[in-house]
Amino acid sequence: MKIKFIDYKKDYLRFKTEYDKVWEDINMRGDLILRKDVEEFEERLAKYVGTKYAVALSSGTDAIFLALKALGIKGKVALPCRTFKATCGAVVNAGCEPVLYDMDGFVEEKPDAHIPVHIAGELSPIAELGIPVIEDACQAFGALKNPTSVVQCWSFYPAKLCGVKGDAGAITTNNPAVYEYIREYRNHFKDDNRDLGGNHRMDNLQAALLLVKLKYVDDIIKRRQQIADMYYKGLENLESKGLIKLPSKQKGRTYQDFIIQV
Repeated sequence: MKIKFIDYKKDYLRFKTEYDKVWEDINMRGDLILRKDVEEFEERLAKYVGTKYAVALSSGTDAIFLALKALGIKGKVALPCRTFKATCGAVVNAGCEPVLYDMDGFVEEKPDAHIPVHIAGELSPIAELGIPVIEDACQAFGALKNPTSVVQCWSFYPAKLCGVKGDAGAITTNNPAVYEYIREYRNHFKDDNRDLGGNHRMDNLQAALLLVKLKYVDDIIKRRQQIADMYYKGLENLESKGLIKLPSKQKGRTYQDFIIQV
């Protein structure tokens, strides 16, 4: 029996009525890029995370890249070796040098910025180094609330807990300068000639679908936590024998994935 990692058909059928209505509405309005749905999603996202601002973007990778650009980071950036290579790629593409550290320790020299990566819905510790912190929360939607770091980066890729039907991402922040810079950069600084910028926009359709998904995301998280409890109970005997290691039972963990070490 083959069990799909993500059942996209099931996800669509669950929200089909609302998704289909959104698709028809957007096409009838002709609102495709940076319209009211994007603005409304940004407001809802900032409120959900607990920040003043949010900027809808094309991917979580772009979110990390733009966060570094907005903060003017040009030197060394510390990030854990336990992450997907997109985190490192964003650092390099922003003109910075990645400095990898092991999950049990930290780099000896003081970097110019730190990117903690929250894997599988589990929040990672953040070292107090007096440098800008950019949180890679692409796998931690719902787990990270009321953050104190300067920027938080999110992904809504289809396989994510709050995924939609294409590439999409965002940043949240309480810093007005970061907010304004990224908001203009994502659209080529069309109304501002201070820089060239690029195309890093979230299309209007994904924003509208996310407005649907946000209504149910807490229910989705609650169900994942219930299933995780089943796994813990069903596999505790194997763990007690030292045959496997289960994920930590961190309070508020959202279980983007349930990773078992064998």
